[in-house]
Amino acid sequence: DITEQLRTLEELQSVMGMKKAYNFFMDAPVIIGYVKGDDYTIELANQRLLEVWERSNDVIGKPLFKAIPELERQGVKGLLDQVRYSGKPFFAYEHPLTFSRNGRTETLYFDFVYQPHYENNDPIATGVISVGHNVTEQVRVRHKFRHVIDQAEDPILIFKGRDMVLDVANKALFSLWQIDESYIGKPFLEILPEMKEQGFLEKLQRVY
Repeated sequence: DITEQLRTLEELQSVMGMKKAYNFFMDAPVIIGYVKGDDYTIELANQRLLEVWERSNDVIGKPLFKAIPELERQGVKGLLDQVRYSGKPFFAYEHPLTFSRNGRTETLYFDFVYQPHYENNDPIATGVISVGHNVTEQVRVRHKFRHVIDQAEDPILIFKGRDMVLDVANKALFSLWQIDESYIGKPFLEILPEMKEQGFLEKLQRVY
């Protein structure tokens, strides 16, 4: 009878599988975290998340807003409550979060999703899983790019799509066309309908 030995082997394989999964999450090239319960105890925070927080793994097992108090003031608790009680994920793009680090503050930007997680058949989620990317550098580069465009003396614009929707425009262009920022997001011919008979849209579409 080798039943007991087989059970031991199955348990060992299960533990090995859990260890592999844990190592995978800890080394993943994305930010991963899991908080649980009404006080949002930190159950898991991978290396990328700890780097963002500038904390060690000592925060594991602590309530999120005691370990990282600045997050509560920025509406994070409200978002987590919303996900847990509604059961619906929350998606954010280039969402700013400000962190306190050694007496200084720094704002970072993230693309992330908060996903409800159920451990039992409870109507309310046990906790929330967070997966995201730090997109701070991309946001800062784009802000610098737009600042350079805005300060240029010559008119500069960027159109998007076949309808040539105005996506970026600088002050010189606003002055030339005698429009303002409210026209951002509108198609070319809606901004300058007189250009329809002059074939400008067709020329732009041909380039596109």
